Amino acid sequence: MIEKLLTIKEDYNQLTQKMSDPSVVSDPKAYRDLARKESRLIGQYEAALKQVKDSEELIGSESDAELIEMAKEDLTEGKQLKEELEERLKIAMLPQDANDDKNVIIEIRAGTGGDEASLFAAELARMYMRYADVVGFKTDITSRTDADSGGVKEMVLTIEGEGVFSKLKYESGVHRVQRIPVTESQ
Repeated sequence: MIEKLLTIKEDYNQLTQKMSDPSVVSDPKAYRDLARKESRLIGQYEAALKQVKDSEELIGSESDAELIEMAKEDLTEGKQLKEELEERLKIAMLPQDANDDKNVIIEIRAGTGGDEASLFAAELARMYMRYADVVGFKTDITSRTDADSGGVKEMVLTIEGEGVFSKLKYESGVHRVQRIPVTESQ
């Protein structure tokens, strides 16, 4: 893991140098692409390592009880942060799908089932739009065909943001709900 981390750190340093190059700064697309690749995760990990090291040194060299107690708290905090960042680094080292940063178009169509299917399609569309809003993605309704019952016959959504495809790439297929219909008179 350390070798892989050092490779990522070297890539990070090269990206930082490229981002300060005037030719890259003057090209907004190239700069944006590099900025997406730049990760602050390694810097955070190094800061956590430094915090742990400094706290351990302070505990070993200090005689003031208050300072030692504060250093112990910092050490505990630093170790927790270090472990959390190590997990995030392990995930970051996994190979990424080339499409992960692309935007998504979601098509929702009511299937057979009449009014109940269109109501479910509307709930499904609302769910995706609320999820996108909570996560910080931008949604745009490309097209919409409403049903007479207040549901949706068809809706096409465009969802934009960083990492949208990575979060929604497995959302496909036929969704089916089985329940007592809202349209039922009982």
